[in-house]
Amino acid sequence: MYQSTRKVAERLGISPARLSKALWDGRVKHPQRGPSGAFLWTDDDIRRASWALLRRDWQPAEHGGPQP
Repeated sequence: MYQSTRKVAERLGISPARLSKALWDGRVKHPQRGPSGAFLWTDDDIRRASWALLRRDWQPAEHGGPQP
């Protein structure tokens, strides 16, 4: 299941602007893009972003949510 950048930021507990800036600064690897050019985030992409920005693991909600 793919998620939008805005939804990913919400799930990580950060602002969409912070996540977008991290993408453009190269601190977070760009996920694949859809036909419209929007980023399509997978759970693995979200985990990488969580480690890069928050220095912690992230688990999908069905597996217990964020891990401190």
